[in-house]
Amino acid sequence: MFIYPGSCTINAYKLTNDGYSFAKSKKNSSDLYVFPNVNNLYEPVQILLSNVFVGYFLIPDDHIWNYNLMGIKFNNNQKYAPHLDIPQPFYADIHRPNHFLQFFFA
Repeated sequence: MFIYPGSCTINAYKLTNDGYSFAKSKKNSSDLYVFPNVNNLYEPVQILLSNVFVGYFLIPDDHIWNYNLMGIKFNNNQKYAPHLDIPQPFYADIHRPNHFLQFFFA
């Protein structure tokens, strides 16, 4: 597969202080999607694409970050303490305990 120059575009934006204040004021508002002058809420920034990841991961203290296979346990108001660590893979056993219970009871 080849990707030719110019066949894909990526834009990056940074939230301004005005944008942060606006979003914070709309957190629990019913008119969430009513925007004033949006030009001052964000600004374009340069983006650098690389095959090297430089950064860190913050994951929940119980190491469970993927609720895709156990959605019933997801709670939007769940309290957690993030810590610095390497996240478990997407299909790690910690993210799908019901699959292993099926093997046990089969």
